[in-house]
Amino acid sequence: LRSDQRKAAWYRAVEACGLVVTVRPVDLESFDAWLLDRLKRAGLVIEKDALALFASMMEGNLLAAAQEIERLKLAGLPSPLTSEALATQLEDSSHHSAFAFVDALMAGDAPRVARALENLRQEGESPLGPLAVLVSTLRRAEKGDWMPSKQQRLLPAFRRRVGPLAV
Repeated sequence: LRSDQRKAAWYRAVEACGLVVTVRPVDLESFDAWLLDRLKRAGLVIEKDALALFASMMEGNLLAAAQEIERLKLAGLPSPLTSEALATQLEDSSHHSAFAFVDALMAGDAPRVARALENLRQEGESPLGPLAVLVSTLRRAEKGDWMPSKQQRLLPAFRRRVGPLAV
């Protein structure tokens, strides 16, 4: 929630009579560092290319990443962990939402767009869901409505690539 929402009366009322747990998402730029920190806390050392492989296979799925780290710890693999060792141990647990697809699209990250679309297809997601999120995002951008800060940062580069928005 935004700062102004956390100051609202309804939020303070919930906070007064219950427990409020603030969970901040780990964005893609921070994911490698999050993984590396989790691996270190588990006593595991990993090569740089193996970390990149691990991150790509877990992209967007923190629970699966945490579970895989525990599994790797129990597997007793030699240190440092290599790409070859991870390739035999890990399953692709990346998860993408329609929102992650739009973020990748706006960032111009074609490989991530392709992975997101493939994951959404494998999960049985209708292509209309991501399309609706994209159209909504473009409309908000054109009107200048509030957008998440991540998308606000991506908007100038997106506009340079695609030109003026007319949705």
